[in-house]
Amino acid sequence: MGTYLINNVRMRDGVPNREGLSRLKRTVEEYGGTWLSHSGEPSVDDARGSSSPILVEFGTMTEAQNWYNSSEGILYTLGILGGLIGPLFGVLIAGYYLVSKQKVWVDDMFVMTTTGRYWFRNGWNPNAVAAVIIGGIPAIAIVLISGTLFAKSDNALLSHGGDFSWFVGCGLGLLAFWLLEKNNPRITRLEENAALATDGTGH
Repeated sequence: MGTYLINNVRMRDGVPNREGLSRLKRTVEEYGGTWLSHSGEPSVDDARGSSSPILVEFGTMTEAQNWYNSSEGILYTLGILGGLIGPLFGVLIAGYYLVSKQKVWVDDMFVMTTTGRYWFRNGWNPNAVAAVIIGGIPAIAIVLISGTLFAKSDNALLSHGGDFSWFVGCGLGLLAFWLLEKNNPRITRLEENAALATDGTGH
């Protein structure tokens, strides 16, 4: 009895990433899987955008596990995921230690008024969003380049560059957010109601 994997592929402007899907399909076939379907049409629409389902079949559970645990499978899942999570972590570290100087107004985090300390622009800090993009794009590029152009290279740094996507994204995200906040501060009012601030640990 076959083993089936069903997942949704995130789409941008209703269009899937054809190149990424092509690479994913090749890795599936290399491990004995069969690419059964991908309609290419958006079928799920939520707050994060539209997505389209894919269906993959493996002859046995072992084949599916071998693919999932393979370097290729890890490359296109954990590598890219790390490239996106890293910048987020970098923004948090820079925001807390370098920008806010370890000051947190906990009650203000739950205020939905436009005059709230953490409202920024419609609830988003533009500097944080930009920093995630600045850190995420190079980190993901390293994953894709090392996994395709240098996958067979004898140079470990080139062939396994994607393993460091989290660290690259974190460092770039931290630096970008710090510089953006210095140039165009969004986290301000640090002296306002200073007595109500905590260090985030309850002190």
